Order: sequence, then structure tokens, then C-alpha cells
Amino acid sequence: MPDLGYLPDVFETYPELRETILTGLTDALLDENPDARRIALLNLGRVGDEAFRAVPRLVTILHNDPEPELRQLAASVLGGLGTRTLPFLIRALVRDDQATTNAVKQTLTAYHVEREAIVPALLQVSSDEDPLYRYHAVTVLFYALDGRIERNYVWFTKETSKRARETFERSLNDSDEMVRLIAAYALWIVYRDTSGIKIVEAVEQQSSPNQELAAQMLKAIRLGMEND
Repeated sequence: MPDLGYLPDVFETYPELRETILTGLTDALLDENPDARRIALLNLGRVGDEAFRAVPRLVTILHNDPEPELRQLAASVLGGLGTRTLPFLIRALVRDDQATTNAVKQTLTAYHVEREAIVPALLQVSSDEDPLYRYHAVTVLFYALDGRIERNYVWFTKETSKRARETFERSLNDSDEMVRLIAAYALWIVYRDTSGIKIVEAVEQQSSPNQELAAQMLKAIRLGMEND
């Protein structure tokens, strides 16, 4: 795949090619050739909000691509899409992979993402219409409160902790099962709030893709109850 130049100009000159080019770039993120993935990332970084369609694949590259340079490029593209992608970036900070965490830190710095802005952004994204965004936002809130994310990037005052708890409570009624599970588990682990345990028990007792996860959560909850 060639370097396509400044794509907004290309789209303006050849509007009929917009969909074909964007689909090709998104598909190229799955290419076995790292050069093809690199060029696709570079070009997606030039299309602004049009790159939102590629977010799931960008996240996959951020977490799993064997090339450190490509993980950094994916972080940059995600960072350029604004606060809606913050949960995906911040969640990568819990990884043991130093190259990925460094790439995320550089992106947060480059886009001047201040830690004071992160929590409000997460709270906002937790109400997104897309369950994938809600799931990552709620997960990052939990990880931050549970101490899994570096304190240099996320911190919680008493007020923001209260707002996070309200977000978890609201998320117990989410239409997405994974969002409900994470919220229920977070309420117990962080606040010792048992209001969501029945949700975890219900998932654990039914045939569900998340049944094993729910069982692990229940085991940890019961162990915590015994030790409290």
C-alpha cells in the first residue's frame, strides 16, 4: 500500500474514493506485512475522525503487534481521536510491556492530556452509545481505583471517587453483560458494596461467554468476605 499523502486533500479532490480508501486502510491493519500496517497507521493518522471506524483494530495493534514502532503509531492515532479513546490508551498502562506503556505515555504527553482531565473523560465515555467504549471506560475506572494504573496518570479525590461509584452503580443496569460484571465487581472490590453480587451470581449460573469470568469474580468476592 502506498503512502497516500494528505488524505483530506485527496478526499476533497476525489470524494468518490473516500469509502474505498478508508476501508482499504482499515483492512491493511490486519496485513501480515508490518510495512503495510505501518503505512495504514500513518495514513489513518491523517484522516481525523474518519479513523474511528478502525478503533478496535488500532487497539489490537496497540496491545498485540510485535513491532514496537507500530504500537507507538497506534497509540498516536488513538490519541489524535480525542477523549473518547482515552480508556483504550490508559488501560494499556497496566501492561508489563514497557514499549507499549512508553508509547502511551508519549502520546498522552504529546496531546497534553492532563491527569485532572482523565477522570471526567472516563466518566463521560462510560455513557457512550457503544458498549465497547463503555466497557473500557468502566474497566479503567476500576483499575485506577484499585491501584493497577500508575498514580502519575490517574488520581482520585474524594469527589471523583464518589462520582466513579455512582458510575458503577448506574452501570449495573447496562445493556451489556460485561459492563455489568465489571461494575458489580468494582463496587465490591473498591467499596465493599454488595449491590451487584447478584448480577455476578446470575451470570455464573447461566450459559454465557462470561460464565468463567463470573465464577472467578465470585471466588474472589467470597474470599474477601471471609477475610473481612
